[in-house]
Amino acid sequence: MAILGIIFIVIGVIIGLFFGIQILILAFKESPIWGLGSIFLPVVSLIFVIMHRDKTKSPFLRGLIAIPFYLIGGVLAGSAEEDRSKKNQTPLDLAILHKNEGNM
Repeated sequence: MAILGIIFIVIGVIIGLFFGIQILILAFKESPIWGLGSIFLPVVSLIFVIMHRDKTKSPFLRGLIAIPFYLIGGVLAGSAEEDRSKKNQTPLDLAILHKNEGNM
């Protein structure tokens, strides 16, 4: 499951980068100041998207498609890590857990 989670995260990163670069290209077409500001100060990119929403609406909304990939990938990778940590428990750990469960 961890590999599948990583694959989902990588797909999300590719989607986010692709549409982020499209917004950056639009910012540079508007003005080099917008482009450089978007590179060095990420909040400038968000301001650019808000101020020029007619041009940036499509790439911005398409870039949001990456969010479910991040979430699904994080859940899958996290659940695989949890399974792996359960498998690495020593007999002493299991005995302590069993004893604590009996006291509840």
